[in-house]
Amino acid sequence: MAVAAKGVAERAEAENVLTGALKSLFAVAEAYPNLKADQSFLALQEELTSTENKVAFRSSVLQRQRDDLQHAD
Repeated sequence: MAVAAKGVAERAEAENVLTGALKSLFAVAEAYPNLKADQSFLALQEELTSTENKVAFRSSVLQRQRDDLQHAD
């Protein structure tokens, strides 16, 4: 959804949904120690965290661009 979003507001909403889903996934892992210790899950968790960080960075860049455009008018 975040990749296909049209406009800053739609992208921000999609990114919020993604962040919420990741928090839920990590909360489930906390409840299952075997899952939390599984190497495949640890690799997935690391990749998802990295992706979330990239999305957050991109979101901040888009926000700055939006602010710049508003101030330019």
